[in-house]
Amino acid sequence: MKTYDTQHADTSPVIEEIFASIENHRSGYFLIEASAGTGKTWTMEKIILKLVLRGYEIDSILAVTFTEKAAFELSGRIRKSLEEYQDQCYTPVIARALKKFNSAGIFTIHGFARKVLQEFGSIHPFSSDSSIVDGQQFFMDTLEIFLRRKDISENEYIRAFLSENSIDDLKKLFMDAFKTGSEFYEESCLTTENIESKIISCLFPLLINLVEQTATWQNLSTFDDLILNLKKALEYERGEPSILMSLRKRYAVGIIDEFQDTDAAQWEIFRKIFMHESKTSLLFLVGDPKQSIYSFRGADLNVYFNAKNEIRENPYGKILTLDTNYRSSPGMIDVAEKFFREGFFSSPNQFTAGIKCGKNTQWFESPAFSSLNVLEFSSTCPKEEVASSMAGMISTLLKTDGHFKAVLNENGEVQHTRITASDIFVLTRTLNHAKLMEEKIRELGIPCFIFKKNDLYSRESAKQILEILRAVRTLDPDLVRKSFLTDVFGLSLKDISEPSGRVDEAWNVIRKWNSYARQHKFAHLFEEILSDSKLAENLFVRKEFDKYHDFETIFEELFNRALGSKSGIEGIVKNLENFMNGRFNDDVSGNIDISKNPDDSEAVQILTGHKSKGLENEIVFYFQTSRHGSFRNRIATTFSEGRMLWWSGKITDKKKEKEINNILKFEEELENQRLFYVVFTRAAKALFLPFFVLSGKKPSGAAHLKAQGARIDQLKKMPSANIRFFEYPFEYPSEIIDNKQSENTEKNIPEFPEDRKPPDLTRRGITVESYSSIKHKLSSGVKTLNYSSSYEKDDRGAEFGTMVHEIMELVDLDSFRHSYTYDEWMILGTTTDLMLKIRNMYEISEMSVETGFRMCYSGYTVEIGITDSRKIRLFQPPVIKREMEFLEKITPSKLSGLNPEIASSLDPDGFIRGIIDYAALIDDEIWIIDWKTDFLETYESKAIDLHVMENYSIQMQLYSQAGEKIAALHENTRYGGLIYVFLRGLISGQDGFWVMKSYD
Repeated sequence: MKTYDTQHADTSPVIEEIFASIENHRSGYFLIEASAGTGKTWTMEKIILKLVLRGYEIDSILAVTFTEKAAFELSGRIRKSLEEYQDQCYTPVIARALKKFNSAGIFTIHGFARKVLQEFGSIHPFSSDSSIVDGQQFFMDTLEIFLRRKDISENEYIRAFLSENSIDDLKKLFMDAFKTGSEFYEESCLTTENIESKIISCLFPLLINLVEQTATWQNLSTFDDLILNLKKALEYERGEPSILMSLRKRYAVGIIDEFQDTDAAQWEIFRKIFMHESKTSLLFLVGDPKQSIYSFRGADLNVYFNAKNEIRENPYGKILTLDTNYRSSPGMIDVAEKFFREGFFSSPNQFTAGIKCGKNTQWFESPAFSSLNVLEFSSTCPKEEVASSMAGMISTLLKTDGHFKAVLNENGEVQHTRITASDIFVLTRTLNHAKLMEEKIRELGIPCFIFKKNDLYSRESAKQILEILRAVRTLDPDLVRKSFLTDVFGLSLKDISEPSGRVDEAWNVIRKWNSYARQHKFAHLFEEILSDSKLAENLFVRKEFDKYHDFETIFEELFNRALGSKSGIEGIVKNLENFMNGRFNDDVSGNIDISKNPDDSEAVQILTGHKSKGLENEIVFYFQTSRHGSFRNRIATTFSEGRMLWWSGKITDKKKEKEINNILKFEEELENQRLFYVVFTRAAKALFLPFFVLSGKKPSGAAHLKAQGARIDQLKKMPSANIRFFEYPFEYPSEIIDNKQSENTEKNIPEFPEDRKPPDLTRRGITVESYSSIKHKLSSGVKTLNYSSSYEKDDRGAEFGTMVHEIMELVDLDSFRHSYTYDEWMILGTTTDLMLKIRNMYEISEMSVETGFRMCYSGYTVEIGITDSRKIRLFQPPVIKREMEFLEKITPSKLSGLNPEIASSLDPDGFIRGIIDYAALIDDEIWIIDWKTDFLETYESKAIDLHVMENYSIQMQLYSQAGEKIAALHENTRYGGLIYVFLRGLISGQDGFWVMKSYD
């Protein structure tokens, strides 16, 4: 069978088989089983393209994905695929599809349900205009009210339970019961001999009734309500035509992604719409049962296998398999074949043998490690020791030579690139394990962060931002006074209870921010909240650095969503409310990383195995322990013959108890096997896995390690070049010299090394900084910008300088290689897209925006002589780093010319913060470039020399120190020098750059 490269081919054997079947009859039902890395999204994208080419209207295709992120990605890829095809070969059907693309049916399941309920609200009785809330959070909020009721708090069962347990245990008991589903108390397997059973059987129905009443009074619906209401609506026959018939007429094709995570109600919806005899239709189910790890959220794998059997038995049905992995290296493919071959999984979701490698030109190369690295620990080894050992392995990868990502280029040459921190994932069983790994990695001086998701918007930071924005939006006195109590103002109840100068000053600030909001100046608004308010001072004094970063991240997300929108402050407040109530956060797979770390471009990412689904990285470490307990709830549940069974506490019938425990044990074993498969397949090139043995060198008996341990024990008896075993304690090499590293090894400029101790911002040190993007305007705890509401001229103010630096940072450097003149460059798609973005961000005249783009083009394309014989254009260096922040701890003696007045303005620990606009590697030399928008009367070389000496002598020395430190991190690399590029001089036709060579 021919192997296709998904980067270049427009078909594959599976797609060819699908369309051969469609040619024979217009109906067809296909289940596509797609193991990790086998091009699932690419396959869906190409199916849709080929359907459009065969005459299917784009709005007659319904594509449903599991998360909003996946829906957004699929939509973008489909549009791009259509556009690329149209560029190569104009086709009327593609042109029509692009014209109608905004009406394409690409949704999450909940988004689709809500759209249908709203559209057909007039002909069915189910609510369609209610507000959508996160079901679990709403339940917890109602539970708090329920437990405060006198009749509940004094209930004899509650009092008996709390005599031996905490209030948190009680809340967990109710939450466990809630997670089993709303019908569980109708099919009861509860015993009555224990207190938990009595609480659930007597009180839980009362709580559910309160939840339902509260939702009705407040006109609220949950995501689960959307699905159930849509299912009921499709069964509702009144009205002409029925909703079901309308949807069948509208959609000729259905594509359901991540089908292994579907529940019975969701499947019934799509089955009704597409699997019928009244008309021709196509249905594609795409999934992988080995990656079904969300049974605790309601996903029922039985639904997958029942649907698979139904399609197999249908005369128009086909079961297809994607058999080429485009994610993993040959070594990882080989190891996966050995690890997951027949016998690993205890259920029908077997590993597909014979997976081909579609990425055989890339691999992990190391003298010390291999594709699978098994770290052997005693089963009694403390988890702290395991975490420290794995952190030591990470340090070895990053701080010693010889560990590479190897690539075979088109000329058959091997190119080596050093492993960096951002190439590494650390996956864990639990969040507590993630925190432990973060602690151990940071102890070794390695930047890292815990991959965060929806919890960002449940924190106090989000609540405070909402209070501030609501006050800014309305100027309502009650809301404004409430905002004064936040960290942004830091006033107390006593302060706001009586008139004072501080309150008057705070009111003036709120009014100014209201003015910004009315003018849509959200960059000004967010920057001032972060930098000009009391926020930084209040939080940094209390050392709440993470909380300040939460403010930054939320403002960045709100700002990005506001770009191009005309909804104003109302839309921003609504977006934040949607984030907080889960409207944008129904991404249960953990694919959305909205809580970014400032150093995430060069940091190890730590996340739980459940959140890793859909992600990948070069190297993965999996941290687990030998004594991880069962995740069973107090309320135990399982699916049996399509029904959910549930029970609580001990069961007097020993036979029944044994039967139930066996079911639970088996389901837990399956869940752990699938979770491990997900973890294993996140690694593109190498996996580091702990293995726990007893004194007799036998696999540990821990439940979650059973299948892993048995297979690893087998692999030890089958030596392989792709598997290495390490016995604890490990010996970490202090230095590894790899003779394979040659001239074609790519060099990476690391982030400027920072002293991680933040400066004391109660005494703000001087800041050496270029004006840059909103990201960097929001990234500093010190005050750096102070906008004025008007300027003498658009292109002379601070905002113009900020805009120019934004353009210089965001412009696509490849665009300069595809154009020979400014006019050619301006009509490129990447340039026009950037100009549109800049115009949305800045209230500057179009003439001044064009001036900024002329400066950008001139700055990157002008020839600069860096040596007597060497000239360079700044878009050309092979290695470039833009907007590199540093935090330098200095003493006055380090800077010649640092006068006492400036020295006294440093913070007590002697910190100076800086941002380097542009650093490049040119002929083994590190060069630092700084963009200047200074307005000079003349840009002759003598005038520029004088201007630099009068204004930038200290900055010049700081940047030179930074360049020397960066160069010192690499062998055979030295600091070349500093270039100031005066952009106004370049567009005026005069001199525009100033060069200081290090050896001058």
